Amino acid sequence: MTEMQCDVAIVGAAVAGGALAAALRTSGLRTVIIEAQPKIPVINRGDQLAPPIVAYLDSIGLLPYFEARGAGRVHLWRAYGPEGELLAEVDLRDILKPPYDYIMSLPHPEIHGSFMDAANDNDNVEVVRGARVTDLIRNDAGAVAGVVAKRGDTQIRINATVVAGCDGLRSAVREMAGISTDIQYYDEFPMITATRHPDQGGDVNWEAWTPRGFLGVYPISKKYVRCPVQAESGELTRWREIGFDHVKQELAEKFPWFEKMQIIDEGLHVYKSSRHNADTYVADGTVLIGEAAHTTPPFYGFGMAMAIRDGREAAKQIAHCIGLGDVSAAALKPYEDRVVDYNLWATGVSTMYRDVATGMFPSAGELQTALHEKPALDPAIMSRLYGDW
Repeated sequence: MTEMQCDVAIVGAAVAGGALAAALRTSGLRTVIIEAQPKIPVINRGDQLAPPIVAYLDSIGLLPYFEARGAGRVHLWRAYGPEGELLAEVDLRDILKPPYDYIMSLPHPEIHGSFMDAANDNDNVEVVRGARVTDLIRNDAGAVAGVVAKRGDTQIRINATVVAGCDGLRSAVREMAGISTDIQYYDEFPMITATRHPDQGGDVNWEAWTPRGFLGVYPISKKYVRCPVQAESGELTRWREIGFDHVKQELAEKFPWFEKMQIIDEGLHVYKSSRHNADTYVADGTVLIGEAAHTTPPFYGFGMAMAIRDGREAAKQIAHCIGLGDVSAAALKPYEDRVVDYNLWATGVSTMYRDVATGMFPSAGELQTALHEKPALDPAIMSRLYGDW
């Protein structure tokens, strides 16, 4: 058995874990990140970060890591309705002050990589990959005091003052800590990578809210876009059965934009949207961050933002509690209190957006009625999403 000592054991090296490690950079706390994947996986989802995140990353010295990996800038957002009409257009340069007047675009694995680049440059952080957490260590009082992980045939005991569950929707830390949640699943979205449409600028997000479903077209590089497509359950399996040439034809008939886009037949996967909020984000010696604590339908694109915001607030409370020598649930709970209302609100408005954007309304009039009842395009919502940081 290998044994390690640290102040904070972060389980999960994706956005939530990376954000927490980044927020702890100047705390002086010894941090170990434990990740089951031996290398950063190819994931076709979550490729854009909103303006307040860009500002925050710059404030803690991380923005150069993202720019070094080729981060792009998106300034415009356009949504088109059932009859091809322009529903709304937002130019962020008209409503936000520079230099943070853009959405940062970068393929999701590169976002992971940017956080890990920063972690690897910090002498207080050690990243242990290919190790799966199998148990929590508890002290004599029953509080969590570390994790046990297994890498190959080697068992690793990591003693820690605080364990952070950043291990996603099916969080092992949440389960082993005895924290309950109720996960609800929503739409399935096959995630497609394609060449950018010749009429779409490299700094423009497109969305189509059509009678045949929702389509997003989001730049992830100078050449490519990521396209979530609203689909029935099992659609990706059917696609593989009928062959990709038929899939391309179907998509072009359903969404004419694809007639001028080359679809890349690599790395296709389904993003199954979900919604949950854990009964609590804390236990004795334990915090939950990001999807381990909550998930939201992906509309408004604020899932990663919520995880990064969690990481910022959790880092403050962890450092404070370790300094006091008290990491009980009661001492850690101010972290939860600072983020939970915002998380629930953001999840609620994202669900409202989802109800309208995926409603498959047959006419512009019916869509406008739905928007009146559920004001998904309300500027006040965007103002709070971007401003409550």
